[in-house]
Amino acid sequence: MEKTEFEIAASMLRGKLVDIARFYLSDEDEAEDIVQEAMLKLWLVRDRIDREKNISPMGMTVTVIFASTACGDSRPIRTKA
Repeated sequence: MEKTEFEIAASMLRGKLVDIARFYLSDEDEAEDIVQEAMLKLWLVRDRIDREKNISPMGMTVTVIFASTACGDSRPIRTKA
């Protein structure tokens, strides 16, 4: 995935990720930090993301993992079987 493609996809996804992080965390700033970490993780693996694939599922998964870890949620994260 090229830089400009990533920037466009990430900007469209960011709001949704912030909403997900807010669901887990009561602190707005902490939710923003979690999304920033998720975006960084996506950026680091962008060369492995296929152009045709949507980064949204990966972004949401990373955000949920980071947010649940930050809030101390010890429950296992649900995944599709």
